[in-house]
Amino acid sequence: MAMDTTAPRTPLARQNGLHVLALLLVWITVASSAIVFSEPAPVDVLSMAAILVLPLLGLAAFRRGIAAAFAALSVLGAMGLVAASQATDFESALAHAGVSLYLYVAAIVFAAFIALRPLTHTRLFVNGLLVAGTVSAVAGLIGYFAIVPGADELFVRFERATGTFKDPNVFGAFLVIPLLFAGHIALTRSWRAALPATIAAAVMLLAILMSFSRGAVLC
Repeated sequence: MAMDTTAPRTPLARQNGLHVLALLLVWITVASSAIVFSEPAPVDVLSMAAILVLPLLGLAAFRRGIAAAFAALSVLGAMGLVAASQATDFESALAHAGVSLYLYVAAIVFAAFIALRPLTHTRLFVNGLLVAGTVSAVAGLIGYFAIVPGADELFVRFERATGTFKDPNVFGAFLVIPLLFAGHIALTRSWRAALPATIAAAVMLLAILMSFSRGAVLC
């Protein structure tokens, strides 16, 4: 008698529910990426969960190009570990190499997630990034202009807007990408559909200026 080696399949309704939760996890991960008051930040914990969940649910397509990128990053990560072994401050160097490895893996998994359904999953990422950028920019402006009493102690450092980050340079640099996405939406849609993106772009642009980050402004 032939043995049926086919693995039992997850019921469709349950599978769809798990996929929806996984998509929600990705959106929350991206949307929370602007909250970095300390390390590890919420986005780090959520990213680690996504790294495990997305491949398990089949929501990652590791195509040839992504596999090549993974191989290259693996070599780079291995070289970082070797270099860390020669560092004077071994613990700090090892921590840096470990964080780099985590970021490499996260980048590959999220790239594979987008490769599975490029248009749909890119829109999910962009939507979360726009929310993250807008919220962080608003917080930075509220603190810089002292709109809410005490907000400057939380959202301003060195007399520069930091928003929901702990460093004004990181804050300014983070806002560049969501600003570009918001600008693209504002320029490619009708004025009514583009109005929210236009307002978000203006808020993020002002926040970048108030961060006084030369790197962000030059970007």
